[in-house]
Amino acid sequence: MGGFRGTDPAPTLAQLEQYVKQGKLHFVLTGRGGLGGGSFGGRTGGAGGTTSVTSWVEQNCTGVPASAYSTSAASSTTATTTETLYHCG
Repeated sequence: MGGFRGTDPAPTLAQLEQYVKQGKLHFVLTGRGGLGGGSFGGRTGGAGGTTSVTSWVEQNCTGVPASAYSTSAASSTTATTTETLYHCG
């Protein structure tokens, strides 16, 4: 969401909640390269911004351990970043 540069239209917090409720969205990546890194529409705050969306994801979704989706070599690389994958819904 937001594209690679964060310039594509991104959903608001209310839209993201609706996508999860409707079963349209199951996974969210936060952190550098994900929600917290500006790729969520390049927003940094406000009702639909990165801060509120990331907070909602952290409170309402379950963190997925890197070992569940990557090799051990990739996991050790991932461990040095601030990215976290969450399962929602």
